[in-house]
Amino acid sequence: MKGEESSAARTPWQKLSACVVIGLLAAGCGGSNNSTETNNDDAAHDDAAHIESAGRLAITQAELAGVHVIDLDGHQSLATVATNFVPSVLYASPSRRYAVAIQRNDDLVQFIDGGLWQEDHVDHLHDYEADPALAALQVNGIRPTHYEVFDDVAALFMDGNAETSQNAAVVSVTDASIESGQTLATLALPMQMHGTAEPRGQYLLSTWRAPTSVNTLPEMVELYRRDEAGYAFVERFETSCPLLHGSFSNERYSAFGCGDGVLVIEQNGDTFSSFKIANPVGMPEGDRIGTVLGHHELTSFIGLAGAGGVYEIDPVAGTLTMIDWSADRTHVAQTFDHEAANFLVLDDLGMLHVLDARNGWASRGAVAVTGSVSEDHPNASLDAHPAAAQVFVTDPQGQRIVVVDTESVAVSDQIPLAFVPGAVRWLGIAESHGHD
Repeated sequence: MKGEESSAARTPWQKLSACVVIGLLAAGCGGSNNSTETNNDDAAHDDAAHIESAGRLAITQAELAGVHVIDLDGHQSLATVATNFVPSVLYASPSRRYAVAIQRNDDLVQFIDGGLWQEDHVDHLHDYEADPALAALQVNGIRPTHYEVFDDVAALFMDGNAETSQNAAVVSVTDASIESGQTLATLALPMQMHGTAEPRGQYLLSTWRAPTSVNTLPEMVELYRRDEAGYAFVERFETSCPLLHGSFSNERYSAFGCGDGVLVIEQNGDTFSSFKIANPVGMPEGDRIGTVLGHHELTSFIGLAGAGGVYEIDPVAGTLTMIDWSADRTHVAQTFDHEAANFLVLDDLGMLHVLDARNGWASRGAVAVTGSVSEDHPNASLDAHPAAAQVFVTDPQGQRIVVVDTESVAVSDQIPLAFVPGAVRWLGIAESHGHD
């Protein structure tokens, strides 16, 4: 299964090329100067080290070079943190302290500190609270697009630009590296491509495109191992994945959407293997899995195809099975809830469908959260609370955030806004205060 290239042959590509530059702003690293430690060392074991908070929401606004941060405890606006350019998409850092503001057309990624975070002080977990602020770290890379998280590591894939002969690259970060103003590791690739990368601990799975290919989509996957601040080539998997787009990783598997099915990479310790799951008979002509989602609690993945196709990808059974979620509707946004008990699909009529992930994806009901998608009303966005049965949905038409309880499948709250919301991400402290 190994490709013919050796690690030595790939050495020049491990160095960071000019297309990816890590910039530090003038501000100091490590968070806001206004941070408040909730106790002193003598009281480290009492409840003063614990902050009770529902968390915060980071929300984008169309045509605004900035991110709004809303306090969920009082539904108050804490700050609008300016970014250099208008974010094209918004994500959360692996531990949910930072919002990741990707500014694709301007070749920039910035990080907004939400102001709630937790540190491991060995004998206890310690919470901190501060005002939202722009972090010092920024990543300058050509066309940053796909962003994938596994455990505590996130990988940013930079597509590069064929017109300017600038190649693709991968930059990985953690919450700790963002706080220190540094990236974790970087990988410069020898070609431009609209690709993706999946971090897996010390390893990284990244896409490969043939130099002679006329398509911007990659066709194979390579394995790298982190070597200090870079990545060393290990192997290229023989199983092909034409027109590769979309990926996700769970505890044992990484899945990549292909034109003819799904490529699965299985990890057993330091050993990796690959196999293909073919598109099922009956998949509509022209459809293919182009988006892959999952959750660390599950073995199976969800694959999206066409305008409304939703499929279960089962790497153990080697099957790709259509899920009957809603007839003739288009999926607009989707996610799993905190324990992967439910898969949530927002359709083009503004209905949020709740599918039982532990019971054959049976429908548990649907609830109206926004209006129909149209030229005048942009798509809504959603994000699940990582430790509670809540999902937050932007309602651009109603200028509000709708909070849905995924257990009762009902609207439990709403947050009025003074602007039309775009993307939303929950930020805060999601980990338990139990300590080994």
